[in-house]
Amino acid sequence: VKAGGDTDRNTRTLAEAMQKYTGVNVIVKNVDGGATVMGMQECLDADPDGNTLIVNGTDIFVPYMQGTSQITIDSFKTVGIPIIDNTTVLAVNKASGWNTLEDLLAASKADPNKIEYGGKIGAANQICGIAMNKEWDAGLRFVDVGNNAAKMTALLGEQTQVINISYSLANDYFTTGDFIPLVLLGAEKNELLPQDVPVADDYGLKNVDFSKFFWVGTGPEVPDEKVEALQAVLKQVAQDPDFISTIESNYLNVTSMVGQEAQDYCNAMYTDTLLPYKDEFLAAQ
Repeated sequence: VKAGGDTDRNTRTLAEAMQKYTGVNVIVKNVDGGATVMGMQECLDADPDGNTLIVNGTDIFVPYMQGTSQITIDSFKTVGIPIIDNTTVLAVNKASGWNTLEDLLAASKADPNKIEYGGKIGAANQICGIAMNKEWDAGLRFVDVGNNAAKMTALLGEQTQVINISYSLANDYFTTGDFIPLVLLGAEKNELLPQDVPVADDYGLKNVDFSKFFWVGTGPEVPDEKVEALQAVLKQVAQDPDFISTIESNYLNVTSMVGQEAQDYCNAMYTDTLLPYKDEFLAAQ
């Protein structure tokens, strides 16, 4: 992934905590390209000594869904999931005059397919737009504006009208009131957020859950005892007060899922939140 995003930030926080319990340097390497495929392939090609890990999230499934890669969670041995991000919000610029999800949906019904939803083509946020249109009859028109930093720049400059973004990445804009979080794109509310952001269910609509997991894996040939040692480290990290404090300061949840439980969690999210919109997503490519 590119430097500067939430995956990069969370990985660096995790690496620092892992160093404490392994006694060795944990180096973060950003590998951008191929919708995360290049980074995953690098991990698969590495020596199976347990020294090369991959951190990814929901976007791991997108190239597989597109048919451009056969790599999935099951291509790796899962170490675990140390972080769950239930902070993805649908945000608008205050100049829009929309203060609630109902305002946005009313505007979209009055002028269908005119309101621009900015995101990155071929990523999970594009599928999120499809889901909102299907489940809420939102009538949003997807526009490719780029990654998270580009999305925020576009929204601030009113070059796009709606984005989805992890709350902490746009925290400054929410604090100043330049951005308004209309709805939390999760299955339940997040009590860690500094303001009460409703979920779709509060409006009698189906919750569109695009919360994120941060998953750690390693190569399929890595010996089980090394994977188990890494899992033990993640469990230690999940109890570390400094790690918990840093993660929760970004409104994220620390978890200690490891092994098969974590792998099943990831695959269930694919089945429940991405796969139902596969046909529409492929048609939009």
